Amino acid sequence: MFGACGFDNLDKEGYGKATVGLCSFLFHKGQICGACFELRCVQDLRNCISANSILITATNFCLPNYAFSTDAGGSCNPPNKHFVLPIEAFEKIALWKAGNMAFQFRR
Repeated sequence: MFGACGFDNLDKEGYGKATVGLCSFLFHKGQICGACFELRCVQDLRNCISANSILITATNFCLPNYAFSTDAGGSCNPPNKHFVLPIEAFEKIALWKAGNMAFQFRR
C-alpha cells in the first residue's frame, strides 16, 4: 500500500495481491503505474508451475541497490528487467523456494 504509484489500499481498490513493483528499467519514472502485465515462469522446470500465468498490475517501484552487482543482490539495478511480486502471486507460477526466477512477460 501507498507505494511509488500512490495507490491507496490495494485490497479496497480491487487489486489484492495481484500487484508488482518494477525495476527502474520498466518503471519509466512512474509512467507505467497501473499497467497490466502477464507473467509466466520459464526455464526452470523443477520450480515453475509451467501451465500457469498471472495477470498483475504495476503499483510500486523496486529501488536499485548499487552497492551490489546485478547478479548478487542488485536485482532491481539497471539494465535488469525485474518484477517484485507478493508471495501470493509468485506461488501461482513458481515454487517459493526458487527465489529469483526467469519470467516471460508481456504488457
